[in-house]
Amino acid sequence: MIFQNIGLINTTFSFDYQLYSDQSSLCHLADYGLFDEVPGSIFESGLIDGCGELRLFWKLGVPFAVPGMIATGILCFIYSWNEFPIALVLTYTEDVQTLPIAVSGFLDTQVATPMGALAAAGVIAMLPTLILFDNSKIYRQRACFRCGKGMSGDSIEKS
Repeated sequence: MIFQNIGLINTTFSFDYQLYSDQSSLCHLADYGLFDEVPGSIFESGLIDGCGELRLFWKLGVPFAVPGMIATGILCFIYSWNEFPIALVLTYTEDVQTLPIAVSGFLDTQVATPMGALAAAGVIAMLPTLILFDNSKIYRQRACFRCGKGMSGDSIEKS
């Protein structure tokens, strides 16, 4: 109702704003947990060596959290790629519709559904997620192995 009252229905801004407001808390909480798990002795040793706060963050904190940050990014991407109900409510013309909404346009209850075209559109809609998921395998494995105590994740070979 708020978006409709201020004229933001059927705009990409309304959809992007809704996705950001939904995902920002998830991403911030997950990233906070990642940086909270970095051992404090790492930062203490950096301070003893003369590192400033920004250098501590970039040189010591981020390398420990990168696999988890990538895993969080993948989850947020999949969540936003599959956000069907929000896109259905906020968009209604073809120029701003998302791919899942366009694929659902193939379904018509009045005439026969073109199943071949629907299957092809479904495969095309899944390709970006599958490519991202396949290319991030090493980071997902590192994130899983770093969750265990005493495992650094450095022993995982790139496949």
